[in-house]
Formats: sequence, structure tokens, C-alpha cells
Amino acid sequence: MKSPSSLSVGAANRSLARVASALVVSSGLVAGCGNASGSASDSITDLVGLADQANARFQVRDEERHLRAALSLDGTDGERAEARRKLARVRWKFYLDYEEASDLLSEAVDVGAEESKAWAELSRMERKRGRLDEAVAAAERAVDAADDAFETRGAVMALSTALIDLVALRWLDEGNSVSEATAERFARALDLQQSLVRDQPGDLDASRALLSLAVIQGVPESAVEAWRGYYYVSEDDPGPGLVAEAGARLDELYEGWVDEETPVAVRSGLVEALSASRFHLEAALAAADPRAADRQTLLALPRVREIVAYGRFCRRVAELTEEFYRLEHLGRGSHTTYHRHLAEASDELWADLDEPTMKPPLRDGRTFSSSIRSELGPRFGAFGRLTNAELYFGHAIMRDTRTVEQYGHRGSVSYTVIDHMVSNGYQTWAWSDTTEVGGWATSNTIVKVRSALIRETVHVWDLVSSEQERAALVEKMERDSASEDERVRRDGVVHLPGLHMRVALRAIDDLVDSLRARGVTEEALRMAVIKELLLLADESGIFAHEGRHAIDLTLDPSQRSSELEFTAKLSQVAFSRAPRIAVIGILGPALGADTPHGRANLMFARGAVEWMKAHEDEIEGFDPSRPHFPQFDLLTDGQLVEVARSMDPLVE
Repeated sequence: MKSPSSLSVGAANRSLARVASALVVSSGLVAGCGNASGSASDSITDLVGLADQANARFQVRDEERHLRAALSLDGTDGERAEARRKLARVRWKFYLDYEEASDLLSEAVDVGAEESKAWAELSRMERKRGRLDEAVAAAERAVDAADDAFETRGAVMALSTALIDLVALRWLDEGNSVSEATAERFARALDLQQSLVRDQPGDLDASRALLSLAVIQGVPESAVEAWRGYYYVSEDDPGPGLVAEAGARLDELYEGWVDEETPVAVRSGLVEALSASRFHLEAALAAADPRAADRQTLLALPRVREIVAYGRFCRRVAELTEEFYRLEHLGRGSHTTYHRHLAEASDELWADLDEPTMKPPLRDGRTFSSSIRSELGPRFGAFGRLTNAELYFGHAIMRDTRTVEQYGHRGSVSYTVIDHMVSNGYQTWAWSDTTEVGGWATSNTIVKVRSALIRETVHVWDLVSSEQERAALVEKMERDSASEDERVRRDGVVHLPGLHMRVALRAIDDLVDSLRARGVTEEALRMAVIKELLLLADESGIFAHEGRHAIDLTLDPSQRSSELEFTAKLSQVAFSRAPRIAVIGILGPALGADTPHGRANLMFARGAVEWMKAHEDEIEGFDPSRPHFPQFDLLTDGQLVEVARSMDPLVE
């Protein structure tokens, strides 16, 4: 399946949070080793890098081919284990070949390097397979084998997620309790998850997992702590606009919590407040708890009944959509079948809604988007849309109206922040969490996917602040940079992973230095960096980039996708307070890909080279004996703005 070409869909490579992908994906790519189809290579690192590039371009068969070639080569234990883990994910995620994936993960464990990562991957596979007890057991092995903060985070999240899935299956689908042995595992998971949230603040997934575990365990203090951590609010601050009232109610309701004997009025209020703050699965779990004395009375309440049904519906839609994406990725997807399945899931939900105002979606899926907006929006905050190719389905947490002005042109746009994604599009799924769709825009609407931007931004800091991870990144960056000149002389302007990472690391280092200069302490530095990156993402990746879409579509609705993406990228750089950060996504693996973003990125890079040729004397450290593009990282923030303005048709 090709990348979607809808004008209104924006991948996170135009957001500032794409920095994470610059560090993760490009670190495995080696300049001079060919394109995504790839020439022969004698290095595991080269081949894994080519596989990552193929993944970025949705080329699963090339990805698998490169990884299989890597298996036969010698390398460090870490490289050999990584190749096996990545191939295992390809086999189970895309082909459901659980047997070979299990064998590959066993080999990865036997290699003796990063064993925790292999066990965590096995846990994810077993969850997909529906073997939840096995998923929990594998995650426990991952926790026990973890050697550093990165591995610990992955292992703890694997354990918590497997346990939450197990409880959701037992409580929501089967109406049963979990075994006593499983219940005992929750105490350990809760402690581990709480430590993770406190040690690594800002991690949305960790905070949400803690909230789920706290609801299941009936630990009010942890639930409130997790809620505040998820929404980045302190004890005295409200949450985002549309969930602030529900957050305040949670504090009050948990004060009246008395475990299994909690009165129905308090428990129902808790269920409604969790749902109103967009934690729909957690709300459904709080209602379906089989230990509650008045469970049947609670479930009979109309609002509680439809909240539980909606929690099931979201889980079912996620499963159906991921399977559709898998088949599409292999060229075997059927839109008709997918839409019919969505309609069937909707029929089940509608049967539990209290006086629905519209009929369930039609079997061909034509009314699914309108159902999200008109029926599920007012009830649950649902927000999104369904196209033939993919589903964007989340929940609104904030709405505002903003005026965007660029070069004398302006437009008023509706700004909606969504979170708690049921599906964030095909691209997000296909990229295996290396990056996500960060939002989209039409002529008068900007939508930001909060969870996507935060997730990648947090990962940026985790990478650059870890001494071990940073040293590995720098080592790969230096290796990747060695043959850039030769490659550009041969291939022209192409993605250069070493350049990509040099720009990314320098941009983050500059930001950290500026925050320290403002007096930010080391203890507060993590959250300060995360919040500043998110603010820059809003200013550049959302308002400047998406705002430019709104302006261009108003001026000329007939513009092609690549043209719209090109001018939007010019604006995201020109109107950023940190242009070097804003340009990182443009330099990524998608540069030159046959997609609107890939073509736009290449146009920007080629234009930058032309600017550099005309201003060589102004570039400090420029070496005229070398090609221009590998020296792109010499450009200052001010020069990057000049580069963007020099190509912009709106600049007079």
C-alpha cells in the first residue's frame, strides 16, 4: 500500500517532534549504502539501516529482505540481536507468522545482548496472538533481564499493558474475575509503573498505564497522580479545556472511595468522570469490576451501560482497523469488508446507547465519519474521520479559534487538540511506533494529535540525555557521516543519515544550553525540554505549517499535494523560533520518497543547496572542495530562515 496522499493528512515528519525519528531511524542508516531497494552490503548496521528506510517508505518486502540478509553476517552481539528482533516483528506483525517470530526472538535471547528487548517483543507478539497469560510471563522475564533505564521502561510497559489487556478481556468480554495468581502480579506492576512515572515524568503511556492499574487495583492516590501526570497539570491546575471539569470531579469522587463497598452513586460518578476526561477504557473497567458489591445495579444505569459499551467498541474498532492495515500493507485489503465490520461493531454499540439521535453507520461505511462527529462526539468527545484507506479516530480535549498570518495573508482557523487515539492512521501503524501522524488541516481547521507529538518528544529527551544511548548515537553518526561526500557526488541530493543526526543533536543541545542559561535546574530540565519542544511544535509544526495549508487552500484550492507540503515546510522553518529544530523532519528518511512529503522535502533540500551555492562566503566553515549538501549543518538559524524565504512564492 502506498502512503496516503490526502492533502489534509499531516505526518509527524513536519512536526518538531519528528526529532525522535531523526535520532532513531537515521542512526541505523549508513550513507553510501544505496537506496531503499539497496545494493549489497557487508555490514549488519548497513542492512538494518536499509530495512528501517524501507519501513519508512512502506516497503515491507524490502524491509524483510534486508533483515534476512543481515542474519547471515557477523557483527556485535547487539547488532545480531537487533536484526533478529526486527525481523521477528515483521514476521508476526505483517504476516502473523508467530512460529518463525518466536524462533527469531529465542535466537535474539541466546545471542546474550539486550535480552530484555527480545522478551518485551515476545510479550507484544503474544498479546497480538491473544495469549495474554504468555504475554504477562514474557514481560516478567523482560523486567528481570532489564539492564538500563531504556530496557526497564520497555519491560515495565510490556508487563502493565499485558496485565491491563488480560483484565479487560476477563472483566469486559467474559464478565469474570482474574485468577488469584494474576491479581498478585498487579501489586508488583503498580509499584514498577509508579516508579517509572516518577522517575521519567512526561511519559503519557506510563501515566495512562498507571491510571489503568490504579483503577483495577482500587488505589485512588495513584489514579489521581496518574491523571495529572498524563495531562501535565499540577495539583492546583485544571486539565485541558474540555476535560478540566471532569478532572476536578475525580479528586472529589476518589475521596469517597471505599473499595468494593463504594456506593453506586460514587462509583457511577467515577465512571462518568473518567469517561468525560477521555479515559474510556478505564471508565469501562471501573464499571465492570466484578468485585463490586452492586455491580449489576451500576451496569443497569443507562449512562454507565453506554460507557461500558463504548469502551468495548473502541477496543473492537482498534482491532478491526489494525487488521485492515495489515492486509492493506500486503496488498490484500478490502475496504468493503472493513467498512462492513465497522458497521457491525457500530450496531452493537448503538444497541446500548441511550436514545441515539441518528441511525448506526451504513454497511458501506459512508456515514461512519458523520456518526463520530454527530453521535459519538457529544456523548464521548469522539473526533475523527474515515477514508477508504485509513481511520483517524481520537477524542477532543481542547478547542480554540486561532488567526494565522503569514506574509500579509491571514485566515481564521479552528484548532482542535485530540488525544486517546483509537486509530491514528495507516502510517502510524505501519511505522511500528518510530513516528506518528501529528495532525492535519483543511482550509479552516487545524487538528493536533497530542499523544503523537508528546510521545516522540519525550523519546527525544530520553535518547539525548542517556549517556549510553547518546554515545551509541554519536558513534553511528560519525560512521554514517564518513562517506557522505562520495554519495552526494554519485547520487545528488539524497537522505544523509549522518547529516540528519548532526542537525538533530545540535538543535537539541542548543535548546538545552538555552534553558540552562535561563536558570532551569538539572532536576527540572527533563520537563522543561519536553514542554519547550511541545511549544515549538505548536508554533512551527502546527500553526506555521498547518496554518500555511489553510492560507494556500484559501488562495488556490486546486494546488497539488506536493506543492502544498512544500510551501508549508517553508513556513514551518521561516516562522519558527528554532529553525534548526523545524528543519529536522525535512532531512529525514522520507526525503525524495514518492509521496507529497517526500517530494516536498527534496524540493526544500535542493533549494537549500542552490542558496548555499549563491552564499558560500557567508557560511562559516564552508569548504568549497566538498559538495554543498553534506555541509547543510553549517547553516545558522538565521540562514535557514533566509533559505526558506528565498523559495517562498508569497515573499515579495
